[in-house]
Amino acid sequence: MRVWPLVAALLVGCAVSASAVPYLVPIAEDTFVREASPNTNYASGQPGIGALAVSGAASVNAAGAAVGRVDTFMKFGLAAVLAQVALDFPGGWQITSISLRLEEQSNPNNPLYALGPVGGGTFDIYWIPDDTWAESLLTWNTAGGFLDDPMQLLVDGFPTIGRQQANTFVDHFCPLPLSGSFFADVLSGGPVSLYLTTQDAAEGFQFASSNNNTPARRPYVLLEVQAVPEPATLAFVGLGLAALGRRRGRGRTRP
Repeated sequence: MRVWPLVAALLVGCAVSASAVPYLVPIAEDTFVREASPNTNYASGQPGIGALAVSGAASVNAAGAAVGRVDTFMKFGLAAVLAQVALDFPGGWQITSISLRLEEQSNPNNPLYALGPVGGGTFDIYWIPDDTWAESLLTWNTAGGFLDDPMQLLVDGFPTIGRQQANTFVDHFCPLPLSGSFFADVLSGGPVSLYLTTQDAAEGFQFASSNNNTPARRPYVLLEVQAVPEPATLAFVGLGLAALGRRRGRGRTRP
């Protein structure tokens, strides 16, 4: 009996069953805080707040006016999505990748938003342990209290397109690590909070918010999930591979 066709068929079957399935997690809350207006709330749920900002203290807007330091907060609720994943993969599952999707606008005309440097710049993404902040209440003066706990740096220096003469909308998929407290928070199925900031005082960027007029531009987290092969299947494939190895070994000893 030829073993290798059976083993090959099993391996192909396992590969097909293990192909990753994408799950989109829409943003639940988002806002930015501005050092120049430390008591003002810029919740994305407010009319007209269709964008998020990240900028350094020396950044300027399209008119050349100073914007000042701005940081962004985001929150994603994973409970419903992970419940659906469990239904879709009753035999077990694992997350193979996590990405934060943002859409950058390269030439904002609102003075609230900073204009990025020519040639692009970078921003950092952190995981925040404290999920109790609310977009409708957060200000620069209250934001610090939610950054007291040890945060986890998820992305160090993610590149942007930066300033363009013609207004451009650019998708960014920022890969997030499958490790540390952040990943444990994701697997717990509760809310997960992210914090966007920049290291360079002259850099500034604008991203579409949860209140953007074009829903397709709004932020989301993308999970790639695949089934975990059942132990019996793995054992069956292992036996097949072992048998194939023995058969090949016998073939090499023939004169």
